[in-house]
Amino acid sequence: MDWQADVARYDLHSIGATVVNPKWAEPRFVDRAADDYRLYDVVAGLRFTSPDLDASNVLLDQAVPPHYLNLINNSGFETGLNGWTVNNGGAIKTGSPSAYEGSQYFNAGNIEQGFAEQSINLLTAGFTVQQIDSGLLDLAFGGRVRAAAEAPRDAGSVSLIFLDAAGNELRRQDVEALNTADRWELVGARVTAPVGARFAVLRFAADRNSGSSDDVWFDTGFVYQVADSYVANLGAYGAGTHEPATTTAPRIELRFPDMYTDWEKNEPVAIRWETLNNLANSPVRIDLLQDTADGPRLVTNIVASTPDDGNFIWIPANSGIDFGTKGLRIQVSLVNAPAVIDRSQETFSVPEDGQNYYVDDQSNVGDAYTPGAVGDNRNTGKTAATPKPNPVNVFRAYDLKAGDTLYIDTGDYPMIDPIAVSGTVDVSLVAGPGMGRDEGFTITGPADTSLIAKLFPAIPRPQPGFDRLERRRLRQRQPFDLAKCPARPVRSRRLRQFQRQLPDRQRPRPAGYFYRHRLAVRRSGPSGQLQQPGRRRRGQRQHPRADQFRGLCQYRRRFQRQRRYRNGQRKHRLQQQRLGLRVQPTGRGGHRP
Repeated sequence: MDWQADVARYDLHSIGATVVNPKWAEPRFVDRAADDYRLYDVVAGLRFTSPDLDASNVLLDQAVPPHYLNLINNSGFETGLNGWTVNNGGAIKTGSPSAYEGSQYFNAGNIEQGFAEQSINLLTAGFTVQQIDSGLLDLAFGGRVRAAAEAPRDAGSVSLIFLDAAGNELRRQDVEALNTADRWELVGARVTAPVGARFAVLRFAADRNSGSSDDVWFDTGFVYQVADSYVANLGAYGAGTHEPATTTAPRIELRFPDMYTDWEKNEPVAIRWETLNNLANSPVRIDLLQDTADGPRLVTNIVASTPDDGNFIWIPANSGIDFGTKGLRIQVSLVNAPAVIDRSQETFSVPEDGQNYYVDDQSNVGDAYTPGAVGDNRNTGKTAATPKPNPVNVFRAYDLKAGDTLYIDTGDYPMIDPIAVSGTVDVSLVAGPGMGRDEGFTITGPADTSLIAKLFPAIPRPQPGFDRLERRRLRQRQPFDLAKCPARPVRSRRLRQFQRQLPDRQRPRPAGYFYRHRLAVRRSGPSGQLQQPGRRRRGQRQHPRADQFRGLCQYRRRFQRQRRYRNGQRKHRLQQQRLGLRVQPTGRGGHRP
């Protein structure tokens, strides 16, 4: 839970130990000592008895078994836009970045809102009316989405829309992408076809948020039928088997809220669940429980019967839940089979009222606002006794407005994402997922100037000279050793620019090579020829900026003479050897290769 709260880029298809219950997610292997990593089945249909069952992602676009038929034609746009309906200006893109699969993908073009969609006739696809209207036709849909590294980034989403025979919309499932720029993100969901559905439309939407072009792209769209009784398991015998569960017993599994969350009193949020083998289409009952010293007790019935469509919108205030109520759990069960139940793994809170928010690190040294508490993701952050561990986590949990104050106490705060706030722009495209709309508030550290709240990047920049040395390693095909990273990299941006612009034969050696003694350096490249640094051979064309560059080198030499005399000739030779050059002394007056 802490990993997901701090990084905010991982879904619930990865589970692990938590401070609340370290052993809860431990896999129930059949026989670990005998290397039998199959999982025990659940007992009495209770998820916690074998939590790795049905915990993986049903979406598949790699190693798809033969019996999984993709209902989308030309899913990877390898034959252009055939089969797709796109916006005006929508086209095929072939590079920058490379396609996820094949060589082509969809680009919306220079438009504010672009789209690509494809309609599926469910009857023509081979499904019968009885099969569709049974409420047991499950479809997994999605595709790969990637965005350009802009600020803010353009946003993409993937939807599956069900239509009746007359083209009226019956149900729509939308999934927002995280809009990653370094990889193709798998975006999609699982959905049950509603009664009366005759068409399903897979739609990719691209919204421009910056620049003149809509730089969020789509590749390898898919729609597969999956068995109603199947959800992939975690582990070696999980999604790789692609086989429906052998049991026919009905099960229900709560998806949200399962871990801790701050659910504000008047905030409408969806309770989400999944059912397996609910062949009778039993409706679902939702109850609210609260932990006590004697165990969970029933607080109220949220809804006695709701269709098994996977979600129900709930507002705590509608059930009489007040500010500052903690230790709550959601329990879901089948109306026609009350013994089939599931409930939240962790409790959640309805936070306190007020306009103050608090953040503290893991120490109370020098604390001005929260002297008796440390930050925790399972705190509400609304009182000095319950601070959050990081300011970004506060912005993910709440929308701060005019009159609100965020107090950051003394300490060190490593930031996975920067603080980015706006009342009009979706800053989650800049500062990571989950960011809301915030404006007009005050953020403050300790009033005492001797106390410091330090916010800094959790992932520091590479060491100086790292990129330059890595480029040389690739050029010379030598193994890279970080210990050889030079202590004094080239600090002049202008000098580095000149170095990159010079032809290979005239390209100077890294900083520290230009001394009063003239060096003859043997190149480690394929040519293996000798040359004087900064000089050109007879018959060789001179780069138009070579003289200007040599002027910069001469300017730098003045400041390097004292260093040479101080280091001495022996240290000079060792430095050359560390950088991969074979330099031997010739006595007084210079060096030779």
